[in-house]
Amino acid sequence: MELGNAALPLLSLPDTVITSIIGQMEPASQVWLSLLSTRARSAVRSVGMTTSSLNVLLERAFQFELVAPEESNQEPIVIGLHHTEEDEVSRVTMELADWGEAATATVANFKMSIRDWIQHMTFILNHGGIDELKLTGESEDFGVERLRKSVKDLAIKTMTLTATCTGKHAKEVIPKIVTPHINVDSALVMESDTMAMIMMNNFTSIIVGGPSMPGMTIRRDLIAESQVGSLDARCVNFDSKAINRYLKQWRAGNILNLHHLSITIGNGVQHDADAVLWKLPHQMMPMESITRFPHSAFAEEIVINGGCIIKKSDIRDREQAIIIFTAIEEGTRFEMFVI
Repeated sequence: MELGNAALPLLSLPDTVITSIIGQMEPASQVWLSLLSTRARSAVRSVGMTTSSLNVLLERAFQFELVAPEESNQEPIVIGLHHTEEDEVSRVTMELADWGEAATATVANFKMSIRDWIQHMTFILNHGGIDELKLTGESEDFGVERLRKSVKDLAIKTMTLTATCTGKHAKEVIPKIVTPHINVDSALVMESDTMAMIMMNNFTSIIVGGPSMPGMTIRRDLIAESQVGSLDARCVNFDSKAINRYLKQWRAGNILNLHHLSITIGNGVQHDADAVLWKLPHQMMPMESITRFPHSAFAEEIVINGGCIIKKSDIRDREQAIIIFTAIEEGTRFEMFVI
């Protein structure tokens, strides 16, 4: 849809004035303006919208979530793309929160495909790609091939399998979508054979489990054989003796790619530190000692008070791990940092 400058007097003003006016608009208004012409799109991009992340939730509608920086205290903007079977967007809704009141705007007849919309949003936000792609049980209706074509060649930082996502759907999607990080928040996936495929995939990081499904069990052999660099297992059923066996395998050099392991035992259950470290050569660090180091799994420097150090059995291998136990509301968190 091109209206031209005549229909948009704003765009006939000097660039500095246009930028100043657009900069005072609400983010939702900026998005609507960007749809009206090529120049409007470029003008909105030049302002630099205050969005920290661009997420996509795939349900019956293909939803964008524009998340503002924390310090702005703005609610996320949700843009819903109601698509047809031919992959053409038939209706667009935008839900936003203004002064505590929910509002919905609707526009029809924008002849843009889902992929057009994704490219449009990443352009005006000057964003390299999608921060999070969320799959649900309803995602299956959209179709794996349509999804692949819609996000082809786009950088997707994280893929989240939400509570309603099935193991079957995840198994179909994962080989089609390239992403370094995956969050598994679905008991349906954890209980399926798809979990083995996820653990054996070469993801940079995996987050699995959470308060929504406490006490889920991860097979010990899957963790031991995993190729993942960083694994964060939350509120799962994984006992201290199993962690001890895992650490011994790492010390023997049988676990190669791991950089960070975090296991949170939920339901108030505590890790047994003695069982975790049983017959495992280690060096305890006094609580007053502080260890600082950069880590590939985190953007910021890691700072640890105390903990214990484990070294590889082969003295020629200089790799070592720092282990800490932290009491949290859900129970206890065990963490291992390989440095």
